[in-house]
Amino acid sequence: MFEGPRSPWFRYGMALLGLATTLALLLKIPVNAIPPVALGITLFVAWFGGLWPSMALLLATVLIATPRLSTSGDLFRMVVYATDAALVNLIIAWFWREHSRAEAEAADRRATELRYRMLFEETPDPLWVVAPRTLAILECNEAATRQYGYTPSEFNGLTLNDLRASPEGRARVRVDAAMEAEPHRALRIRADTPASEGVEAPAGVIAHRRKDGSSLDVDLSSRPIQGKGLEAGSLLVLGRDVSERLKAEAELDRAKREAEAANRAKDRFLAVLSHELRTPLTPVLLACSALLDGADDLAPEIRQTLDMIRRNVELTSRLVADLLDVTRISRGKMTLDRRRLSLNGLIRESLLICESDLQASKVRLEVDLRATRDLVDVDPARLQQVLWNVVKNAVKFTPAGGLIRVRTLDGDGPRSIRVEVSDDGAGLAPEALARIFEPFHQESGPGGAHGRGGLGLGLAISRGIVEAHGGLLQATSAGLGRGATFSVELATAAAELDAPAPGLVPAADPRGRSLKLLVVDDHADTVRVISALLERAGHRVTRASSLGSAREAALAGRFDLLLCDIGLADGSGLDLMRELAPTGLRGIALSGFGTAADVASSLEAGFVAHLTKPVRWNELIRQIDDAVPAIGP
Repeated sequence: MFEGPRSPWFRYGMALLGLATTLALLLKIPVNAIPPVALGITLFVAWFGGLWPSMALLLATVLIATPRLSTSGDLFRMVVYATDAALVNLIIAWFWREHSRAEAEAADRRATELRYRMLFEETPDPLWVVAPRTLAILECNEAATRQYGYTPSEFNGLTLNDLRASPEGRARVRVDAAMEAEPHRALRIRADTPASEGVEAPAGVIAHRRKDGSSLDVDLSSRPIQGKGLEAGSLLVLGRDVSERLKAEAELDRAKREAEAANRAKDRFLAVLSHELRTPLTPVLLACSALLDGADDLAPEIRQTLDMIRRNVELTSRLVADLLDVTRISRGKMTLDRRRLSLNGLIRESLLICESDLQASKVRLEVDLRATRDLVDVDPARLQQVLWNVVKNAVKFTPAGGLIRVRTLDGDGPRSIRVEVSDDGAGLAPEALARIFEPFHQESGPGGAHGRGGLGLGLAISRGIVEAHGGLLQATSAGLGRGATFSVELATAAAELDAPAPGLVPAADPRGRSLKLLVVDDHADTVRVISALLERAGHRVTRASSLGSAREAALAGRFDLLLCDIGLADGSGLDLMRELAPTGLRGIALSGFGTAADVASSLEAGFVAHLTKPVRWNELIRQIDDAVPAIGP
């Protein structure tokens, strides 16, 4: 119960004073006069001292006066006194409690209004109090007058919609009809025109104008507010200036679009560059491959010269492919054609291809394929690329007479395998280990000279390929002159082998068939060499150097297979394949464009295979054999 607004000392002091007064009066007044006198004193104490002090006084009075009661009338009057005093005490206590509660609420309201006023004035963003239906501005803070240039009296003659950048405006503010149900959505913004700068304005952002005519983008938010003199449903509206933020977002968006356009231009440039470089290499590689693979009576010096030409053509093609690979890896667009195979077997095939490099460098090779769990799920061509790069890197930095060790080990976990390629060559300094896998980075070779050729992409591409397989490629070295070790760790597969991994040198067509072929290419040397080699292999070839002449040839005769370049001077080989596919003619695309998208486009157009230039002769023969398997010899 409420004990009054005063301190306990004052309240119980009043009780003692009342008790002393009552005792003094009891000695002087008759017994029948005690109840009314004691009631008055009790009420006085109740008013100034509170409930409990007055109740204590009441109890003490009853105890002291009772022995003096001699008649039933005196006792009745004392009971009436006690009852009345207790009821009046309770009534006075209730009054004080309600009075105190009203005062506390009034104090809270004053404190709240003071805090609101302080926040309203000190908020750095514009604030308005607006009418619920008309959105007329009733009050504004200092930030609004400072940011918009209007005085408070000028604001009072405006509505929120009057602050729009123009009468038509980019958006219009309206009262949300569901405001009562969802007070946090008191305002609704209707966009009339798209936001500028290519950046979509977020909900609640509206273009406002200042008094001087300049504009700003404002993020509006609101909530209902109550106050003395305010109509029910009035709103407190906050307007945060987001002009700089939107401008920054627009700049970032523009920079992003420009970067994406630059990336597309770069990718297109690299694709065109690879096409232009690969196309003239095709007849050279085909001629060298055909002569080397098909002639057993070549003089040794001629064979060496042809082998040198083929090797350098393949190196040039590899450099172009590396440029495209590092772009794919950096953009996360490398695709993998996985199959389950023996990693030990794949390593043996890869080392056969590196054998000529090992012999030329007079480096010894030690192979220890001891891993017992060597079944992996990988893209064999890509993983062979990694093994070539790592082994050739070891050859590059190992002096004549040095030793390169290739071994496989069961990994630390139950389902992993590790391949290690180590050498006793130039080694790596600690700072070089941190940069060895960076694109275009090349360490100095023996004697301080840079390695023989290349763009410094091999190891960067290798790490990207291994990581795309979910593996790890690392390099370690004890220091300069103490060799280096490259390790590849991969997860092993639990299933059985797929079909054997294809060899790097496909077998020639064993059937000796004579097919009728239509060869289309606008590069004169390419179409001439391919046609001559195919005719020497026993096939009947019709040449075409344009889309138009290819159409005429296709209408004039029936062919078993189409070999067609994609980029022709007067059109696309894709269009030609789409026209001829309904007739049942199969086709193989020959193109200097070799991205995954290019291959997919060729297959979608109806080609059964896509060969990226330069094309090796035995690979072309194998694809022809696969494309028309139903035709007999």
